[in-house]
Amino acid sequence: MAERRATESEGNPRGGIVEASTETWTEEVLNAPAPVLVYFWADWCEPCHEMRPSIARLAAECPDIKVVHLDIDNHEDIALTYRISIVPTIIVFRDGNKIHQSICVQSYDDIEASLEMLL
Repeated sequence: MAERRATESEGNPRGGIVEASTETWTEEVLNAPAPVLVYFWADWCEPCHEMRPSIARLAAECPDIKVVHLDIDNHEDIALTYRISIVPTIIVFRDGNKIHQSICVQSYDDIEASLEMLL
């Protein structure tokens, strides 16, 4: 994904994962100028913890994608809105619209390949 880079204001300039909440959802995800990968997870979910390093690597190595995570137990309203019943789940948004959803543990390479096809 090195061939496509966003400006600092568009993507993930710090290479970190942004924590979303009910209060920040619209700003962080729906109104974001860059594509957004949202990682839905729960603290009790062991596969979510297994996948966390891949999400962190994606945030660090792909600054053209904004990476956001959301704890479904703390923000049930958003989880219900997007019908998240299995975690981990990834949803990719562009211009406030859901363009891709995947469920279950994925490797960094699989996530990156999906993003390259989408973006």
